[in-house]
Amino acid sequence: MDVNGAHEPRYLRPGGNREVRRRRQRRTALRATLWCAAWLAGAALAILGFRQAWLLLNDQGRFPLERVIVQGAGERIDREIEARLSPLLGRNVLTIDIAEVERAASVHPWVRSASVRRRLPSSILVLLEPRAVAVLALAGDGVHMVDGTGSDIGRLEPRDASENHPVVTGVMDPGGRASDVRLSAGIRAALALEENAPEFAAGISTLDLSRPDRLTATLRDFRPPVYLSPADPLRNIDRLAVVRARLESAGVEAEYLDLRFKDRIVVSPIRERESASGA
Repeated sequence: MDVNGAHEPRYLRPGGNREVRRRRQRRTALRATLWCAAWLAGAALAILGFRQAWLLLNDQGRFPLERVIVQGAGERIDREIEARLSPLLGRNVLTIDIAEVERAASVHPWVRSASVRRRLPSSILVLLEPRAVAVLALAGDGVHMVDGTGSDIGRLEPRDASENHPVVTGVMDPGGRASDVRLSAGIRAALALEENAPEFAAGISTLDLSRPDRLTATLRDFRPPVYLSPADPLRNIDRLAVVRARLESAGVEAEYLDLRFKDRIVVSPIRERESASGA
């Protein structure tokens, strides 16, 4: 340092400190500008690359759908769903709307629900949950198949001959529509009998619900109708075989058998004006 003050180092001068700071700020700003420019250029390239890749993947001429695989509802229903979805063939498998395919498959009356998965590069897999017939319901235009929820699966056709279920009658209102209350009662009774008394259920030809106080079962191998309790269709079912054996051994024929009462079966009237009750 010059003791006479003729020369001072620049970094000790007030003006010199400001100049140093300005240079540092300019360098920092320049570096930041360069980094931002580089980042923006990279982002632009990434967006361009993504756009090109997206256009490539969505090109209708690429990744064509070659096969629709349908499983789960049996051969006949699976083939029908395949035919229904066949217009999708040739479309880009990546652009197919999976939700729309599921809705299209679920429209079929035999299908409860459908789930669809892509199988790249050229297939989709459609898994079906089929409806199960609970009863056959007599309607104005014939016998219809109905599942456990009351949904109409369709008219009983010759190809559906294997559907061996009771025919529920007496469920139609005067206006020609099925009564939801009576149909639900018939379905509940049929399912309860099928689960807890399968031999009896297998022998039912019709189950009439036209009377609110009883369910009338007509059996294939027994002429008299059997009255069941709407509240408890299983009541006295386990004793019916004993009563039938007694009637056959006595050579008598009943007009009906009434199982609605607790701990007893009413058989009335009996041929030769005899009556019997209890079992």
